[in-house]
Amino acid sequence: MVKSAIQVVVRSRPTADFAHDAIKLDTQAGTVSIHMDRNSGGAAAGLNNLQQDWTFRVNRVMPNASQEDMFEACGRDMVMSTLAGYNGTLMAYGQTGAGKSFTMGNGTYDYKYRGISPRAITLLFRAIASKPETEINVRVSYLEIYNETLRDLLSTSTRDLSIREDGNGNVSVKGLHLAYVSNEEEALNMLFEGESNRAVAEHMHNTASSRSHTIFTMHLESRSRVESSEKVIVSKLHLVDLAGSERVAKTDSRGQTLQEALYINRSLSFLEQVVIALSTKHRDHIPFRSSKLTHVLRDSLGGNSITRMIANIWPESRHLEETISTLKFATRMMRLTNDAAINIDLDPTLLLKKYESQIALLKQELAMHDMIANRGPVSYDEFTPEQQAELRHQVDLYLANEIPRFDVVNLQQVHELFRQFRIAYNALARGAAPVVASTPQASVTPDAAAATKQQQPPASVTSTKTGTTPPPGVTKGAATPPSGSTPAPNPATGPVGDLVETTGFSVGGVAPADSRPNIEDDAEAVLSRASSPDRQSFLQTPAPADPVPISAGVQVAIDDERLLQEWKAGDGATCNNEYVELVQKSHDIRQQIKAAGAEVNDAKRAIDALSDTLAMMRANRQAANRIAGIPDNTEIIDEEEYALIRDLKQRKVDYGKSYDRWSALRNQAALLKENVHQVKQRLANQFLQWCEVQRRGVDSVDVLDDGEQFEKIETERILSTDPDSLSYYNARKNLLRHAHKKRSKRSGMVVPR
Repeated sequence: MVKSAIQVVVRSRPTADFAHDAIKLDTQAGTVSIHMDRNSGGAAAGLNNLQQDWTFRVNRVMPNASQEDMFEACGRDMVMSTLAGYNGTLMAYGQTGAGKSFTMGNGTYDYKYRGISPRAITLLFRAIASKPETEINVRVSYLEIYNETLRDLLSTSTRDLSIREDGNGNVSVKGLHLAYVSNEEEALNMLFEGESNRAVAEHMHNTASSRSHTIFTMHLESRSRVESSEKVIVSKLHLVDLAGSERVAKTDSRGQTLQEALYINRSLSFLEQVVIALSTKHRDHIPFRSSKLTHVLRDSLGGNSITRMIANIWPESRHLEETISTLKFATRMMRLTNDAAINIDLDPTLLLKKYESQIALLKQELAMHDMIANRGPVSYDEFTPEQQAELRHQVDLYLANEIPRFDVVNLQQVHELFRQFRIAYNALARGAAPVVASTPQASVTPDAAAATKQQQPPASVTSTKTGTTPPPGVTKGAATPPSGSTPAPNPATGPVGDLVETTGFSVGGVAPADSRPNIEDDAEAVLSRASSPDRQSFLQTPAPADPVPISAGVQVAIDDERLLQEWKAGDGATCNNEYVELVQKSHDIRQQIKAAGAEVNDAKRAIDALSDTLAMMRANRQAANRIAGIPDNTEIIDEEEYALIRDLKQRKVDYGKSYDRWSALRNQAALLKENVHQVKQRLANQFLQWCEVQRRGVDSVDVLDDGEQFEKIETERILSTDPDSLSYYNARKNLLRHAHKKRSKRSGMVVPR
């Protein structure tokens, strides 16, 4: 969290009647000194104790500053901090006609004199383009507060807008349209469209005076493409153009203009009251809800935002009172302190996927630990009803003194055993005899039951939720029926819904092997299909009547093989060679995957054989020790057993290396598969475009009319003089086109396309 005071920059409007005797601007010290004669305000003759001299100290004073200098001083760091995750607010305040809308760039369509808003849009999308490792989504909104009524400048509907506030104090406008923009031109289109819908009027001091407060907001959502994507950084940048305060006696406002001036002055008065309340220590109540403007800007005034204000003044003698009022409000704003912090949200869907992936990795680590510790495969999944019934049966045998102890496998098994003990205790407490669960393993001995339990595959192999699969042919101890075999019928199961004596209602048995769909999830199988002759027929041996898939839902039939061969030998040679090379690489890596899988299988079989030999040798040694009267805790290892242990450790190391190599090859295969798909799609699209040009011929080339030729010449001129301004001029051209359509519709004319 960053504590920062609200910064104030004073900008004076250029004028030929600058009041040099009354106003002194010190750019070095950042002060504005004003001297006003006591009788200059029209006071009555006699005793007059009004203050004559004022000195206002601000962060920066910029007289006669250009638009570019203003943006560099006030807007650039605000945009970059918004990209970093901080909320930002930049507002222009001052009397009517002082240059607030010109400073913000609202209503100015000359590229040279564009203001802060269009420059901020340009900088934002250039910064986004320089961050390819981050996915940044931008949405814009344009809100107008006209006569204490909220209006959406980007929506044609007249739905009601309302201000809502969450438990953390974050304020939003319900019903406000958030338009998604993907580039600079689209954002400028939204800015210009909103400006064309804004309320303006004319009075004595301004021919196009803004009659409302506007807030243009850019909402950003950023997430990393290389790190954890569940962390989303959310930020927003408010660009606020406040309507100017007016003295009705000077502007000579009447009728509707007078009514608008009253609403403007009242909302600005409430804004000043909120600023005074925030700057007063130990103030319990802050009147944010006094007006729509202060309520919307709640997080910008003393909240979670980096706020900066541009105080526009008109340095002429006739406007000294308004200038003093503006600077007084600016100094009050400087007393406020905001607590800005980076806004981080967690996407619950992506967070759930991350946790599932972590659980899968932990299960793999447990399975690898069990294998290195020479333990049998252990399941760490939730217990199935069959496994719970087996544990209940073991509890009943233990309570009947038929088995001496339990073989503890993991902590989850211990919890389940305690749960079964509690069930048995509750049954005895109710006076009922404990029922021995009838399971398929109920008639076998404890040793046989333990052996059956050892056949359960580990979670890292059998889990289908995590998508983890073993190498080709690697079973890791799991008992897998041969292909095409039908499982034996289970007497405890029947058709779904039938009543079974031992287990209640049946949920059905195991489906026959031939009834399951043939689904190939392995990347090797997919690449095998990708490199098969059928998949290569488009480029290798094309059939004239076969449709060629270009994209989803689009199929184009190639009726001329000669065109395809001609294109492959000419313009499409580079792309075709790239595709053939990728297919060959895919084939080679498939062979490497098979070889790596064979190495993994060989290492696993060697580990199993050595483990069995070592277990048999240890059992024989323990039996011989018991015959000789040697205690069981005495362990004597001969050279042969030591050699087996050393060989087993080396085999496990080899297995780990082979498995890592096999996994790396699978990742490469998946990447190659995606590259092959993209290149093939690009290949097909380029060929279709080439065919379209060939079939269209030279005679059907479009001839540009006068308007299109003028637009082409104008575009070439802009690109030659200032290429960065093309998006700005295109957005302005779209605005003029839409305005012409609106006027034509009102007059009943038909607009040519």
